[in-house]
Amino acid sequence: MLSMGRDARFVFGKHAGYGIGHAWVVFFEDSKCFLVEPQARYLGLRLPRLSTLAYQPKFSVAWNGEALKYYAHKDDSDFHPRWSFLITLVPEWTRIWGWFWFRFAVRLPYRVVRKLWPKARAKPANASTLRTR
Repeated sequence: MLSMGRDARFVFGKHAGYGIGHAWVVFFEDSKCFLVEPQARYLGLRLPRLSTLAYQPKFSVAWNGEALKYYAHKDDSDFHPRWSFLITLVPEWTRIWGWFWFRFAVRLPYRVVRKLWPKARAKPANASTLRTR
């Protein structure tokens, strides 16, 4: 798929955290592959590289502007990265997911209060007197 001038693919497969089936988009730029995951939108623009190891592509489709291309991906169950490589990815994973859980923990009490007391969401009593005529 040509997406804003980039080579992109719509990928179907599995992800360990989402169950039996999942879909995502990858795009390629400067010989690097980037994963676009709508389910991780709350993380921001960066998805930890360690988290991407849980993605297992089965099929993908790309559009080159004239024709669709279909790809079948091999099962990478024999992929076992070295521990030394995985350990280098842990600080990035901790920073991104830690920031997410910190923001979640800070916002949680506010959301609980809004759910338990709907009147806290109501407009102020004098809001109706501010109408313009």
